Amino acid sequence: MKKFSKKIILCGMTAVLAAAFISCGDGNGTDKPDLPKPPEPGEHPAWLPDDVEYPYEGENSVTAMSKNMVDEGDADGTNAETFVKLDRGGEDAITWTRAAGGVGDTQCWKITQKPCGEKWEHEASFDLLAAYGQGKSYYVSFKYKADPAAPEGYRSKSMQLGVSASVYSGDVKMYMKAQGKEHYDYDPPEGSEPVGVWGTPIVSPWAIPFSTDDVFYEGLAEALDVEPETIALYDGESALTVTDDWKECNLIIPSTEIEKKANNTGVYTFAITFSLGDGTTDPSNLGGFTYLLDDISIQDLNADVEYLGRTWKDPSSTGSEGEEEGGEGEEGGEA
Repeated sequence: MKKFSKKIILCGMTAVLAAAFISCGDGNGTDKPDLPKPPEPGEHPAWLPDDVEYPYEGENSVTAMSKNMVDEGDADGTNAETFVKLDRGGEDAITWTRAAGGVGDTQCWKITQKPCGEKWEHEASFDLLAAYGQGKSYYVSFKYKADPAAPEGYRSKSMQLGVSASVYSGDVKMYMKAQGKEHYDYDPPEGSEPVGVWGTPIVSPWAIPFSTDDVFYEGLAEALDVEPETIALYDGESALTVTDDWKECNLIIPSTEIEKKANNTGVYTFAITFSLGDGTTDPSNLGGFTYLLDDISIQDLNADVEYLGRTWKDPSSTGSEGEEEGGEGEEGGEA
């Protein structure tokens, strides 16, 4: 099952490229499966579309702040007015339902994590892939509260809300594809270091560090016309304890950290997740959980930058199939 938050030109002919994905490792140690060869210096990787900048390290800035990209983030019918529209998602054990008692006595979202007996099947999520572009950072804001109508046996109050952003890179995708497995099955044992296309350990896809850099305080203050000291940004370290009162969390997903995860091998998936519990198989963690979210907002801080979507393409594919894997770029559009 999917898991998001644990918390250059190829040499050879097309046939050689295809053969490069035959598995020769178990994915759980330092053995390296057959992978594409790194490009020669100055060449563009075959697994990146031509319009993707390479090499690229990201850039943290606030240049053009979009409106909220989340459809019905307030559960009251307020739809996104942006080019990219983000909708609610999650694993099979997750349900989103409208509930009374939102901020200002409006509606809110009740997230229920059903008992599932599994480790990673209880994350609500937003798929951010369509909003990805090189140089884009994101401002995420939401309010959270314990569910006063939690069903019997479900936990809510005094639990810790986890929020995490993750990128599965082309490196992870190619490594797992070489073994005939899905990217979300990537789960190396602790202490092991699977090797990717650069011949170095693969960068973990999970837990992008949130930023509290001054550039974001200053940029947000100007964009929102407020004083920098009035802005509170979550650093990802403090506990988000769910209580009977509404609390607000604001965080930044920075471009530079996204690109560290991509590691110049392209972005295959990009998501932000929410969950209660600690993601273990301890019996005390496998019951049901429920909590409330309201006023969920995800804003592009660089709406003037091109939206790229998926920036990994299958280097063993050619023609339209390869183009489809790589995704189509669009302009940033409405801010």
